[in-house]
Amino acid sequence: MDILPEYLITCFTTETPVNGWPDLFFIITPCNPHSMGERGDDADAIKTLSEQLTAAGYWQHPVDGSSPDGQHREAGFAIGGLDLEDALALGRQYQQNAIFSVTQGQLKIHGCFDGISAELSGFEERLREGA
Repeated sequence: MDILPEYLITCFTTETPVNGWPDLFFIITPCNPHSMGERGDDADAIKTLSEQLTAAGYWQHPVDGSSPDGQHREAGFAIGGLDLEDALALGRQYQQNAIFSVTQGQLKIHGCFDGISAELSGFEERLREGA
């Protein structure tokens, strides 16, 4: 499956972490599996993912991904302390088509099932402060 065009224009809403952003982190949502529009289990999925990240000892910080106009929004986490393969495995576990990585401020998207990756832009350019 190709990366959906909507993913290429995703923006992110969050508060900046107290100690700043790590040099490498991933943004993963457990919401809306396979982008099918099924949102009934989103709250449980967020709770389960957070507990899983805590148990694994990963750094986590809430981050919502959204359309540029904010009409479509999905809760998720910035996650540090893991590598790309582990991040992709988490994305697949939560039936996500793609995840994002941020390496020293550079945003990249990665398909969870097909190995496609694409450079996007600077993370800060897509960051919207707020909850």
